[in-house]
Amino acid sequence: MISIFLDANFLLLPTQFKLDIYQEFERLVPKPWQLLIIKAIFNELDTKIAKLSPTAKFRREYSFALQLLERHPFVVLPISRKKGADDRYLTKVDSLLLTTAEQWQREQHPGDRIYVATNDKKLRGQCRQRGIATIYLRNRKYLDVDL
Repeated sequence: MISIFLDANFLLLPTQFKLDIYQEFERLVPKPWQLLIIKAIFNELDTKIAKLSPTAKFRREYSFALQLLERHPFVVLPISRKKGADDRYLTKVDSLLLTTAEQWQREQHPGDRIYVATNDKKLRGQCRQRGIATIYLRNRKYLDVDL
């Protein structure tokens, strides 16, 4: 089974760029594959939404993204950021995502191929350094893989 970890920015691609990510995953990644999202991603987006007005464009995009997610089964991993004594989060979501993908491959699914779907250049570089393939938006039109 191939595991694709989705970053927050990837959830919004269909609404921002009119891109069918499922069709693109079918084109790029051999079957079978599964989508994995850490709970911290949803928490991060929900926190942003709570600060916006009810008519904000981002709120509509996120709502539509959640509807699109229902088209394909996905797994939410119960991994969230921890707060310190000063109420600041101790880790960033990108760090949690990268660590989770590494642990997933190393401990739970050592023979499986792992992808992190993100447009974050810094996170893509960190994945590359650790030998994790990334899926990213190329030319604002289609998805590509960086091995």
